[in-house]
Parts: sequence; C-alpha cells; structure tokens
Amino acid sequence: MLQVQDAGYFTDGLGMMDGDLIQLAGQTGTARIVAIDYAANTLTLDSPLSWAAGTGVGQPYAGAGPDQGAYEYEAPTSGAPAAARALRVAPDS
Repeated sequence: MLQVQDAGYFTDGLGMMDGDLIQLAGQTGTARIVAIDYAANTLTLDSPLSWAAGTGVGQPYAGAGPDQGAYEYEAPTSGAPAAARALRVAPDS
C-alpha cells in the first residue's frame, strides 16, 4: 500500500475499468491502482514499488520527469510528423 497526501487525485476504476497506472518520481517502474481507501489516503497497487517519504507520484512518463500538459509528448519514430503523414494531396483535376 502507498500512502499519499490526497487519494482524490486517483481512481481504482470503480469496477468499470482498470485503475490508474502510476509511476514514482525518479523511477521507471509502474503499478496499477487496484483499490483506494480515500479516508486513509492509501492506494493498493498490483505490483510492489519502493519509495521514500516525499517521493512524487503521478501518471507514467518518459525522460527525467512528466511533460507539461495533459498528455505525454511522443516524438515520431521516423519520417514526417504524424499530422503530416495523415495529409493527402488531392489529385489533379
């Protein structure tokens, strides 16, 4: 179990979907939340993680820390950016 300051930021899926996938600051491993005790601010995880008091917790990220914004930036693997690949040139009339 992982105790956090405010468990209200997380969900265990409420029996309708998978719970949040979390990652601890400075680590690459992730764990899924399977149950939450909102009164005690504790998260029950599907796999063990190691942490020290004050370690940050959030959604999974790549690199040194989470990207600013709602979604993690994913660089294109090759070729043109995804938006450009989706464009089509109209045939000559």
